[in-house]
Amino acid sequence: MAHDLTLGNLTLRPLVARAELDGVPLDLTHDEYRLLAALARFAGEVVPYEAIGRMLWSETRGGARRTGRAGVRRARRGDGS
Repeated sequence: MAHDLTLGNLTLRPLVARAELDGVPLDLTHDEYRLLAALARFAGEVVPYEAIGRMLWSETRGGARRTGRAGVRRARRGDGS
């Protein structure tokens, strides 16, 4: 069973795939939530694009870096899927 994860004023609720900042729900796409949750698990660490691609989209080594980079770029622009 997944438990809530709190980092400072950010709370992730994995059972319902929701994130809150200061108790206010964030309007995130599914992929944006997954990216935020993956990065939160490694808070304070550098997470390479390749690792992001593998964690979120099960990409193989060859395509993981490009996929991870594209996912981060979409999240930054706010046009995730």
